[in-house]
Amino acid sequence: MVVGVDGSRTAIQAAIWAVDEAVSRDLPLRLVYVIDAADLSRTEHFQFAAARTALYDAQHAVEAIGEPVKIETDVLPGKPVAKLAEESRSAVMVCVGSVGIEHACRGAGSVAAALPDLADVRWR
Repeated sequence: MVVGVDGSRTAIQAAIWAVDEAVSRDLPLRLVYVIDAADLSRTEHFQFAAARTALYDAQHAVEAIGEPVKIETDVLPGKPVAKLAEESRSAVMVCVGSVGIEHACRGAGSVAAALPDLADVRWR
């Protein structure tokens, strides 16, 4: 069970929603933050700090629910949509928020909109 985390409120809501799914399937909840590798050279320190904060906030929200779920966290380099699509190949489910941190004022997030077309979906 993979949850794409970007620091947004909707990403935390996706992580909270995924708890019941993970518990019912007896799976760990894997919280993943993807850092665009193209942007690493100039702002690497700041991006990793943002990733750690976003993952901490999501993990804390999940733990506050009190369900017996194992939580794993990871920071991955790459493009968010491509990396989450890659993660979908070995995951039962990939969850993302509907509006990401970069697109809070513009409607549906680009990751949420693009991921269904690229992810490995077993029922298609």
